[in-house]
Parts: sequence; C-alpha cells; structure tokens
Amino acid sequence: MPSFYSWKDKKLILRVLLKPGSNKNTIVGAHGDYLQIKVSAPAIADKANKALIIFLAKQFGVSISKVILVKGKRSRYKLLHIDTPIKLPEFIMPI
Repeated sequence: MPSFYSWKDKKLILRVLLKPGSNKNTIVGAHGDYLQIKVSAPAIADKANKALIIFLAKQFGVSISKVILVKGKRSRYKLLHIDTPIKLPEFIMPI
C-alpha cells in the first residue's frame, strides 16, 4: 500500500502535496509520502483548498461535506479525511 493514504474504519486518510495555479486539475501521482495534486485555482483566499476539496469529492464520488481538510490549511502539505468514499481511483486499494 502506498504511504500517502491509510484507512481508519470507512474513512480514507489522504496526505496531499498541493500545487496551485496549474493549467488544470489533475492527480500527478505519488511524491514520497504524499499524493501530488495540481489545481488551477491560485493559492490566495483559500481558493486552492476549496478547489482541492471539490476535485477530491468528484474523484471519490462523495459530497464536498465528506472531504475534510484536517491539517495544512496554509501549507502545500495537507492531511484530508474522506468519509466513506464511493469511488476509488485505481491507486487506492479498498479496505
């Protein structure tokens, strides 16, 4: 199992390295202990964090209220919880 995620009951714990200001929203891949994700939103006024949450909600088939930014609001390194994901990208193994 890659080190950028883990499971606690039905909650996915995801460590993300966020790269704001990209051309498009995309998952780049593993970057050490983090999953590198690029978003088109700039890193001002919490726009990049909001874009990340919306992007992850779509990727995992959940509402945005089920994607919680736990740590790293002002950092590129983030810790997020995704409650009971419905879809799993191919790089995430089910529980």
